Amino acid sequence: MPFFNNIEISDVRLLDDSQRISEFRKLVESINLMKEESYDCTKLNVWSYRSSKDVRQNLNIKFGNMCNGFPFEIATGVSVFNSECAYIAGAYANGDDKSKEIQKAIFEERNGMKCKRIYRNRKDIVCHMRDDFFEYNVLWMSYILWVKSVRNKDFGNLLKSIPLDAHIVENTSKHKGKTSIFWGAKNQELMNARAIAEEKVKKNGVFKTKAALEHSQMLTSNSINNIGRFEGVNCMGKIIKLMSISLIYGQEPPIDYEMLKSKQLYMLGRSIAF
Repeated sequence: MPFFNNIEISDVRLLDDSQRISEFRKLVESINLMKEESYDCTKLNVWSYRSSKDVRQNLNIKFGNMCNGFPFEIATGVSVFNSECAYIAGAYANGDDKSKEIQKAIFEERNGMKCKRIYRNRKDIVCHMRDDFFEYNVLWMSYILWVKSVRNKDFGNLLKSIPLDAHIVENTSKHKGKTSIFWGAKNQELMNARAIAEEKVKKNGVFKTKAALEHSQMLTSNSINNIGRFEGVNCMGKIIKLMSISLIYGQEPPIDYEMLKSKQLYMLGRSIAF
């Protein structure tokens, strides 16, 4: 389990360079992206997220890859609308004409879910994916999130607002895919409690519009956090946490650029300069 102390973000500025680097290394070394985790929500400060509407401590925690609103330049002259599209483009990072064609279409896509449905599932397209994508996909995801963090000021500021003692968890309790407990984690007990609370809002409240009802349900649901355990690897949540503490401490995250360079990855036919 990653170890996060309860130091305030403002206190980090009071550390000298050596103290800040030492503290940062301790935090980073406690995070294992590939390890199965069990987050006890009754004891830990768990910040889970599911959708673009999630709110925690008055912050709209739009951490998800599917969320728009944080466009960024993934390579010189190449912009993406969301990090899901940027991640998927990495699966077609060859320099051949077909890969360029596929990447160009991906970068024009605004809908991350649609992009995933097409470019991760259609047989006539996925046959062009790199055979070694899953050798570097987690590293590529880390790189994508770091680029997004430093090239989109709003996203970077959001990540810098996360408390240092917070455990970020992608809540995949309703997902059925085989990777749901790798990228995220599940807590059905929490989801059951939230569903009951949402039903009470619907039953007892008076709302002029469906949007007003859903907003009230979301706020009520998001206020319930200290129930059950999240079980899963939660790789995505841990990557976001890594980016957050890297920004807060003013340090580079532990990304193996030599590994990425060795893969000779391309964006629209141009070699990526890591």
